[in-house]
Amino acid sequence: MASPASPIVGRISEHADALLGRPYGERGRGPGEYDCFGLFLELARRCGRDLEDPFPGDGLDRATFRTFFRHFVEVPFGALRPLDLVLQRQARQHVVTVVEPGWVLDTSREAGAHRTPLRDALERATAAYRLRCTE
Repeated sequence: MASPASPIVGRISEHADALLGRPYGERGRGPGEYDCFGLFLELARRCGRDLEDPFPGDGLDRATFRTFFRHFVEVPFGALRPLDLVLQRQARQHVVTVVEPGWVLDTSREAGAHRTPLRDALERATAAYRLRCTE
């Protein structure tokens, strides 16, 4: 894992801090509201990766979704690093983004964009993924 003082960790952490408190919005892609996947896309964009949204409009475009996840490789929970995506089981699919060692960026209707301890996020985790360009 990258050290907390590394430039990439600092940059991702700063970008995450800039998003804290933004309200939750269903299918929110910013700049005013974000859903969980919108936060990930925004962090990736701010770090130089402008990814196509696999959930455009009102529904899931399955072809775009399959193409989107070709950009990722599954990683073990013990090897997580900033900008990794953690899938969680909830009533609906949910993701959080690792922003620095021990912390993820999350969003909820109640709190908007906020940090959550990674250990808490992993209690509901089903898989984790890393962008291929950051391997």
